[in-house]
Amino acid sequence: MLAAPGLAQERHSATYAEMMKGPQLTVVAGSAALLAIILVVVMHSAREAEKLPRSADSVEPHSLSAGAIATESMSRVVPEATPPSAPGVAVAASRTSNDYLALIRIDLDDAQGGNAAAMFRISEALRYCQSGYRVYFVRPGRRITLDEAMASAAPYTAVTVEELTDIHDRCASLIDSDMSAIGTADEWLDRAVAAGEARAQLQKASRLLAELAAVAAKQAGHPSTPLKIDKADPRFSKAQELIVTAAKKDAGGALWTVGENSLILLGDAEKSEKIRWAMSLAACKRGFDCSQNASWYKVYCRGDLNCQPDEMGGDLIKRIAADYPDIDYLSDRAIAKLDASKFDDLLTGKLE
Repeated sequence: MLAAPGLAQERHSATYAEMMKGPQLTVVAGSAALLAIILVVVMHSAREAEKLPRSADSVEPHSLSAGAIATESMSRVVPEATPPSAPGVAVAASRTSNDYLALIRIDLDDAQGGNAAAMFRISEALRYCQSGYRVYFVRPGRRITLDEAMASAAPYTAVTVEELTDIHDRCASLIDSDMSAIGTADEWLDRAVAAGEARAQLQKASRLLAELAAVAAKQAGHPSTPLKIDKADPRFSKAQELIVTAAKKDAGGALWTVGENSLILLGDAEKSEKIRWAMSLAACKRGFDCSQNASWYKVYCRGDLNCQPDEMGGDLIKRIAADYPDIDYLSDRAIAKLDASKFDDLLTGKLE
């Protein structure tokens, strides 16, 4: 089923330049991800599942889609580790190309010179094409044409003709090129993390948590078993460290990341739903993009016909979380916890 990659690509619908407008995460946030895709991509509740297009597992074996809200496997849904938003570069006349290979080449010198934002953009571009182009345009032993990809995706609503065309135009030359001299998405992500790029740190944290969730799901062996990650695993402490570090530079992004990973962190589908929305609303209040132009907003409203023309992201979250009349209060509590550096409370859902 092509739904999950399609939803992830929705998070990439912004141009390469748009990512520089402000803090963006996926996916889902993701990538990303969870978006990116978030991702739909931002949903971690069985109650909201029926409003959203269904998602399949991510194409990467170690990650599950952030937007996978299949009701029959709700206790197994974990945020996608990697789905990026479309990489961005500073707006400049020389950077108007839609070709990601050309844009990566522009960023490469800066990235090699230590520019953390450029490192992150390269990582996002590489991952975007690997998780998008390869899913839709690569079949065993051959590449398929844009027309063939459109025909294959026709039964699904998760990807549009415009999106497929966009993926093709952005990624074809990059996929065709010898990327050995550029490096891998993971390598550039790790370099951006080490260089202190907050978005990279938050994406890496989500990836580590998703890895732990995948291990826990495999060990549990049954979808109805609550998801319990191994918090003694070094990956958990590393994820915590990255979130805490990134929060100093991107409070909204950190709150969103914690909310997006609430099911993994809490292992309780019912409790995590409430915490997820409280954290998301808190993120909106602390600068995360919750406008109608935000990728997660567009994805959600694509599956929810109740979205209103004047409804912003914060309003949408309050409507979704209407069963929780204290959601506004809890979002303020989350902000207070963040400002007081009480990260243990945030990561364990202790907001009241």
